[in-house]
Amino acid sequence: MAALSRGLPPCNLTYVSPGNYRDEKQRLWMVVSHEFTPDNTHNWPGDSLIIRMQQVSKVSQEAPSSVSPCLAYIPTKWVQYSLILYLGSDNRFWKLMDHIQIGGREQLDLKLDFSEGL
Repeated sequence: MAALSRGLPPCNLTYVSPGNYRDEKQRLWMVVSHEFTPDNTHNWPGDSLIIRMQQVSKVSQEAPSSVSPCLAYIPTKWVQYSLILYLGSDNRFWKLMDHIQIGGREQLDLKLDFSEGL
C-alpha cells in the first residue's frame, strides 16, 4: 500500500493518557512504536529516539506493551515550533521526520533532536 503525503501536520499534541495525545482539531493520536537511533551509542533512553504516532478513533486504555518503556521519556505536550520542529514540554526539540497517510490513517514520526536544543 502506497504512502500518501498529507496536508499540514498537527500544531500541537497534548497528553490524554499513557501513549495517547489529542491535537488542536480534537483528533486522537497513539504512540505505536519507538526506536533508538543508530547514533545512540550508550542506550540512554531519550537521547536519540524516534517515535511513531498514528491517528486513532478512540483513546486506548493501555499503551502497546512494545512502547511502554519509552513513554516515561517523551513529553506530555508538543507545540509546533517551525514547519519541521516541535518543542516538547521537556524543553527538547523533536524533528518531524515523516507525516504520511497509510491505509486511511495518518502517521507522524518524531525524532528527539539534540542538534537543535535550547
